Amino acid sequence: MKKVITIMLVVIMLLGMILPAITMAAEPDKDLNRINQEKKAVQDKISEKQEQKQQVKKELKQLNQQLQQAQNELENTEKKLKTTNENLEQTKKEFEKAQQKMEAQNDILNERIRAMYKNNSTLGYLEVLLNATSFSDFISRFDTIKTVVNYDFDLLTSLQEQRDLLEDKKEEIQAEQQRITVLKKQLQDKAQEVETLKVSKQDYSNKLDSDLAAYETRAAQLEKDSQQVTKMIQEAQRKQQQTQTKQQEAQTKQQQTQTEQQQQMKKDSKDNATKDNATKDNANRGSMGGRLLWPVPGYTRISSPYGWRNHPIFGRTSFHTGIDIPAPTGTSAIAAGSGTVMYAGYMGGYGNTVIIDLGNGISTLQAHNSSLLVSVGQKVSRGQVVARVGSTGNSTGPHSHFEVRVGGNHTNPLPYVR
Repeated sequence: MKKVITIMLVVIMLLGMILPAITMAAEPDKDLNRINQEKKAVQDKISEKQEQKQQVKKELKQLNQQLQQAQNELENTEKKLKTTNENLEQTKKEFEKAQQKMEAQNDILNERIRAMYKNNSTLGYLEVLLNATSFSDFISRFDTIKTVVNYDFDLLTSLQEQRDLLEDKKEEIQAEQQRITVLKKQLQDKAQEVETLKVSKQDYSNKLDSDLAAYETRAAQLEKDSQQVTKMIQEAQRKQQQTQTKQQEAQTKQQQTQTEQQQQMKKDSKDNATKDNATKDNANRGSMGGRLLWPVPGYTRISSPYGWRNHPIFGRTSFHTGIDIPAPTGTSAIAAGSGTVMYAGYMGGYGNTVIIDLGNGISTLQAHNSSLLVSVGQKVSRGQVVARVGSTGNSTGPHSHFEVRVGGNHTNPLPYVR
C-alpha cells in the first residue's frame, strides 16, 4: 500500500513538472510564429516598394528627358519667334521707306503738273513741242518729254511693285509670327504638364522612400529572429534539462523508497554511474567532428560557407550562420543525428524550417525547405528524411541552409559533418 501511494505521489510530481514546461514551451513557439509571419510580410512589402521605386525612377528619368526636350524646343521656338519679330520690324521699316519714296515721287509729279497749270492753264507737253524753233529742236523736246514721262512711269511702277512685295512679305511674316506664337503656347503648356507630372512622381518617390525607411527599420528589428531562435532553443533545453534532472531525482527517490537493502542501493548507484558515464561518452562523441551525417545526401557542393558575406538579396555585408548546399527542389533532406523535433514550420527569412534537438546542448537547423515531413515533438532517427529541399523565405534558388547550434549559439557546422 505504501508503495502504491509512493508511486502515485511520484506520478503527480512528474505531471506537475512536465505540464508547466510544455505550456511554457508552447508560448515562445506561438510568439516566434507571429514574429516570423510579420517579418515575411514586411520583407514582401520591402520588395514591393523597391520594385515600385525602380519603376518610379525610370518614369522620372523619362519625364526629365521629356521636360528637357520640351524646354529645348521652347528655347528654339523663342529664338525663331525673336528672329521673326526682328524680320517683321525690318520689313515694316522697308515698307515705310518704299511708301515714303512713292509718296515723294508722286509729290514731284504733282508739283510738276501744278507748275505747268500755274504758268499757263493750257501749258503742257503739247505746247512744249509746238514752241520748238526747228525740227531738230522738236525732236530734242520730244525725246526729253518722253524720257521724263517714262522715268515717272517706271519709277511709280517699281515703287508700287516693291510696296506690293513688302506687303506680301509682311503678311507672310505676320502669319509665321502667329504660328510660332501658337506653337510657343503649346510647348509652354506641354512643359507645364510634364513639370506637374514630374512633381507628382517626385512626391510619390519621396513617399516610397519614407515607406521603405519605415519597413527597413521594422525589418532590422525583425532580423533578430535568429537571436529569438537562439533564446528559444536555450530556454527549451534549459527547461528540458531541469525536467530530466527532476525526473532523475524522483526516480532515484522512488528506487530508494522501494528497497531497504543496502546492497541493492549500491547496485542501483553503480548502474546509475555506469549510465551517466555512457551518456557522457555519447555526448563527447556527438560533439566531435564528422559525427553527424551530411544533411543532403548526394549533393556536397557548398555555394555559401559559414561566416561573413555579401547578402545575395539585401546587398549588404552580414554574417552567414550556416552553410548553403544547392540541390534540386524536392531533394531529400535528412536528420544529421537522432533527436527530437523542436520546431517545424515557417520561420521568416528561413522559410520552411525544421530544428532538431540532438541532446547535450547540440541542435541542427535546416531551412528554405519546400515541405516538412516531421512535426514538433516527434522523435527522429539519424538519416531519416525530415524535409524536401526548396527555396522558401529569403532565397535566390533551391538549396538547403544547414546550421549546427551549441547551447543555442550558431557555430561552423563543417567540423561536425566532415
